[in-house]
Amino acid sequence: MSTTTQLVSEFAADDFVPFIATRARAAIASSPSANTAMRLLLTGFKTSAGSMTAGTVSSVVTSEAECDALAGVGSELSRMYRAARMRTKDVEMWLGCVAEPSGVQAFARLTISGTGSEAGSIILYVDGDPLIVEIGASDATTAVATSIDTANALYPSLSYSTAVDGSSVDLTKNNKGTRGNSSILYVDTTSAPSGLVVTLEPPLGELLSIVH
Repeated sequence: MSTTTQLVSEFAADDFVPFIATRARAAIASSPSANTAMRLLLTGFKTSAGSMTAGTVSSVVTSEAECDALAGVGSELSRMYRAARMRTKDVEMWLGCVAEPSGVQAFARLTISGTGSEAGSIILYVDGDPLIVEIGASDATTAVATSIDTANALYPSLSYSTAVDGSSVDLTKNNKGTRGNSSILYVDTTSAPSGLVVTLEPPLGELLSIVH
């Protein structure tokens, strides 16, 4: 039995997001080989820990460990690779390293104040990743700050690092540039101990912020 295939050639001129419209035309029957390679080139920034050189493209990357070695744990490229691998295991993935712009990484500062009378938790969201921080009933503000830093250290693939200064914690993005500065920081204190206050200082380094 013969079959007729349709070749999707282009989007319609009046196509509007989020809908997709296409114009199709008859094409010759085809049967792509199951062995035809599908390739994805990820382009972005590495960290100083990555072995890649700006302006170069890697060979095929086959694991997260290999990606981390090339681009650095928590780098934009490394996070892109993880996100892509969650979507598919079959596509060949390559890394294209782009040179970072000059300047410094964006950062924000959390300051802990008040006193809590019971245990609870807070959740930090940066770039959509949740970081749950458990807080004890008798924890001092400095202990809460340390707990945030300790929790962050358990997840090196997050897009930022933390540093404690007394009752404050600085959250610094791993990469510079517009995309790093355009992150959203959300602090969820719904389950925080009553009386505990988490203050987010205004966006520093142009980091966008939302506080709850």
